[in-house]
Amino acid sequence: MIANVRIRLKTFAEPTLRRYDTERLKDEPVRLEYENMLKKKPAEFMCNEQATKQSTVEDTWSNIKNLYNSVAKELLGYEKRQKTMPWISKEVLELSDKRKEMKATRYKDEECGKNYKR
Repeated sequence: MIANVRIRLKTFAEPTLRRYDTERLKDEPVRLEYENMLKKKPAEFMCNEQATKQSTVEDTWSNIKNLYNSVAKELLGYEKRQKTMPWISKEVLELSDKRKEMKATRYKDEECGKNYKR
C-alpha cells in the first residue's frame, strides 16, 4: 500500500508590537503633561534607588525603561490600527478628494478644465 503523507509543522505567530501613540505629543498640553509626569516620577524612582544602594546597571536600566513605558501607557495610550496604508498620508487623501471634485466640474468651463489637467 502506498500513501502520500503531508506534514505541516505548526508555526507560531509572532506577538504584535504595540506602539505608543506618539502623534499625541504634537499637542502642546499633552506634551507638557508628559514632561511633567516624567519629571515627577524619577524623584520617586531615586528615593527607591537610594534605599537599595546595591542595584546593578541592569536593574537601573529596567527601572528607567519601566518608568518611560508606564508614563507613555498612562498618558499616550497605544496607536490605533490603521485601515489605510501608512504611505498614504492625510495630505494625499485630501488631494485625491480635491481632484475628484475638480473632475466632476471640469466640463463646466475652461478654467476648471485647465485646473483639472494640472
